[in-house]
Amino acid sequence: MGLIADVGLLGLPNAGKSSLINSITNSKSKIGAYEFTTLDPSLGILENEFKKISVADLPGIIEGASEGSGLGTKFLKHAFRTKLLLHVVDSSFGLDKANESYSIIEKELKEFHLDFSNQSRWLVISKIDLVSENQLAQIINFFQEKYPEMPIFPISSKTMEGYEVLKEKLLKI
Repeated sequence: MGLIADVGLLGLPNAGKSSLINSITNSKSKIGAYEFTTLDPSLGILENEFKKISVADLPGIIEGASEGSGLGTKFLKHAFRTKLLLHVVDSSFGLDKANESYSIIEKELKEFHLDFSNQSRWLVISKIDLVSENQLAQIINFFQEKYPEMPIFPISSKTMEGYEVLKEKLLKI
């Protein structure tokens, strides 16, 4: 099986994946304040005059997905078919929930029994406009200490903060 996209967006339902793909590409992914707004992978293209990369908005993954819960294994396999995974974590509920959501996705990927060790992984901390500067600093510091090799990108779809930096880095992969 070949690649479905250069970049895949992973996260729990409502983490901000569809807002992210809509903001960095020409995609028009459906956005809603309810789980499983995205039911099928949605592709978008991020480009400048020198490069073009494809980005896949994958349906939200829930605990138990590797065993068939939610949309189950149907879309976990798509995560394996990308060069880079952007793990999108909602910051709006604070550090404990951000860590929990990150851990759920990592557990599901591990239990799906595909080797993701050769895939680059970046952390995107979304909805930063909904937390204080102190809360955001706590979240960033926690993940930097726990995963020192993983690039971290705080973003806000509301204010567009962080998007230019993320797009610039993505166009260099």
